[in-house]
Amino acid sequence: MENQPSQASIALTCSDCGRRPKFVTSILVPRTARTIRLFTCECGKRNWIESE
Repeated sequence: MENQPSQASIALTCSDCGRRPKFVTSILVPRTARTIRLFTCECGKRNWIESE
């Protein structure tokens, strides 16, 4: 089971509607040792954050 990042550590707002998107999943990229966190907004826009 994956841990959801704390809301305090990630403060995103949707560039289309200004609402706060919800966390969907995180993906580990073994080749680069980076984590990609995927978010989806109520308006349908998707966004992601890459981190080490």
